[in-house]
Amino acid sequence: MKYIILMVSLLFVLQNCSSPNGKCIDGDCKAGTGTQQMEDGSVYIGSFENNKKTGNGTLTFPNKDKYVGEFKNDRQEGMGTYTYANGDIYVGNYKKGLRDGQGTYKHDNGDTYVGQYEKGLRHGQGAYTYANGDKYSGSYVKGVRSGDGTYLYSTGEKFSGQWSNNKRNGKGRFFNKAGQVVLQGEWKDDVYQEEKAAESDESSEEK
Repeated sequence: MKYIILMVSLLFVLQNCSSPNGKCIDGDCKAGTGTQQMEDGSVYIGSFENNKKTGNGTLTFPNKDKYVGEFKNDRQEGMGTYTYANGDIYVGNYKKGLRDGQGTYKHDNGDTYVGQYEKGLRHGQGAYTYANGDKYSGSYVKGVRSGDGTYLYSTGEKFSGQWSNNKRNGKGRFFNKAGQVVLQGEWKDDVYQEEKAAESDESSEEK
């Protein structure tokens, strides 16, 4: 009888301390607050519901990365702060474990992005300020500058127009430090298309 009671007790402990996602090493990892260690060495301290990380918690990875914020069904969901081992910091919204929504990403080298994300990538409207003083404000598509945007150089010069694959592609205008337009027309892969610009000017004169 004692053997049976012992086995039942052991079974209960094992069920409470382990799950497909890791082992509970302290507290209640089923429907409360506890500490769970994953097979890769990551450690989560926070709230649980239905045996899954749900609510507020802290997840520390073996490489010293750390996420502090909201979880749902074992993944980052909602607002959170992710501090990378290399010094980068992201503060913003998550969806299904990925940066998604509004957020701010500060790079260790001094670069900063403030804007929208989708599925982990810069996507939508955003502003990227570079450590050297340059700044891009405009549209992003799947992580790269694409669409309408303005690039302000630290020298005071500015380009405003269309972008594709991180390069000036399409119609645009280039301003000098005094704010005067010095180039206007078509760009292709960051290169001003003089012939197309000349043709456009001639067409305008004929009209």
